[in-house]
Amino acid sequence: MAEISIIIPVYNHIDITIQCLNSIKKHCSHINYEIIVVNDCSNDQTHEFLSNKKDIVYVRNSENRGFAYSCNRGAEKAKGEYLLFLNNDTILTDNILTKIKNTFKKKNDIGIVGAKLLYEDDTIQHAGVLIYPNKKVGHLFKNFPANYPAANQLRELQCVTGACLTIPKRLFFEVGKFDERFINGYEDLDLCFKVREKGYKVIYNPSISLYHYEEKTRNTKKRIFEEKNTKLMCIKWLKKIHPDFFLLEEGYDFKINDIGEFYLIKNDFNHINSSNLFSAIEIEPLYFYGYKRLISTLLDEKKYNFAEIVCLRLIQFEPIIDNYYILKSIYLLKGEKDKANYIENLINKLKNAQERIKPLMRKILESLLIENQKQIARYYEEWIKRYDI
Repeated sequence: MAEISIIIPVYNHIDITIQCLNSIKKHCSHINYEIIVVNDCSNDQTHEFLSNKKDIVYVRNSENRGFAYSCNRGAEKAKGEYLLFLNNDTILTDNILTKIKNTFKKKNDIGIVGAKLLYEDDTIQHAGVLIYPNKKVGHLFKNFPANYPAANQLRELQCVTGACLTIPKRLFFEVGKFDERFINGYEDLDLCFKVREKGYKVIYNPSISLYHYEEKTRNTKKRIFEEKNTKLMCIKWLKKIHPDFFLLEEGYDFKINDIGEFYLIKNDFNHINSSNLFSAIEIEPLYFYGYKRLISTLLDEKKYNFAEIVCLRLIQFEPIIDNYYILKSIYLLKGEKDKANYIENLINKLKNAQERIKPLMRKILESLLIENQKQIARYYEEWIKRYDI
């Protein structure tokens, strides 16, 4: 009898699916499990390969219906106590099924367990989902090193990604499964919110770690339905969910960039040895001053290619116009005028966007002050002081 049912929705990319299935067999030998693969009307060799596999439960959709529908169909076939929803563009490492099961055994109020997802270069793709002060969502500690201390803490969060999400089968059906009105986006967050509304916890466990080749199979279709998914999410949850401020207690804060998007900052770098700047920014990706010092040193040494790499990494974490100016200057020093012109055009677009959103930022601030949401208002007030002189 299977303890965990691994449900994998697939759409084309049979080579990726085979890679995922092989990794399951390699790393999940210490627990009873079943694999359920739901073919969402693929038009490659997926059906021919999977229909002959005796060691999986194979389900084939008659038409392409998306992630939520496929996962629900797989769950209906499942015999395990727990359902592990797993993207086919993942590669498992170590014995994660045992770790998942043991996480649930810690407390009886755990409803969902999520994992740490890594890129191929061992940087983080997902360490839980973070809800910013404007209630937009993003992957926590994205592009940070895999061993980053704050990303390796067991945490209760509001939501985790559905690329690797485990839930008791009983609870999954109790909350109404995945909402099939979401098409390839937000259905995982919606499930997490429903589970929390029932009084259960969503847990991020970093010891459950795997590689994720992020959205290789459905990225085009996801963009098509993004507006519809966002609207439905706002209708269902905007007034019920709250920003994540737990990181403020750990020395982090939020800041708004030139065009009104939030990003994470950190102000305390006492633990950093600034004599080795390469090491410093690897240890602490939010050490923005360190990047700029390093870039200046590299430019002095005419190491323009290294300076470009460091600047691009800086922009990942501090996406502001000033850093694009630095990148433009590097391209000019390299004699790459086309790239410098491209960055100049991008800067102009960002400046135009900045001017357009000024009235909106003032309106948001006024609304927050009326609602007495001083903590969130602080960020908008700082933005207006910077840009609305």
